[in-house]
Amino acid sequence: MHGGPVFLTVDEVATRLGMSRWFVYSHGDDLGLVKFGGANRYRADRVEAYLAERLAGDVETPHSAPPAPAPAHHKGENRRARRRRVPLLESNPNNGPA
Repeated sequence: MHGGPVFLTVDEVATRLGMSRWFVYSHGDDLGLVKFGGANRYRADRVEAYLAERLAGDVETPHSAPPAPAPAHHKGENRRARRRRVPLLESNPNNGPA
């Protein structure tokens, strides 16, 4: 072995921390993120330090799940809402505006 830093994949970090891939991506700075071209790798020593801090109780562990997405709307609902236009002013042809 050459003695340089050891790098982990996002899946390896997620497994080690017991967290989601989303958590690993969103905490890259804390976990020693290094980009090699299009690949994300994480320094094993930084991952272990992050884990040790949490186990010692020095820092709260953030939530592992992303925020819930907004409810999806069906296209038909949007179209119906646009078609329901109420006139602001009705006119009476005999006496002018009602």
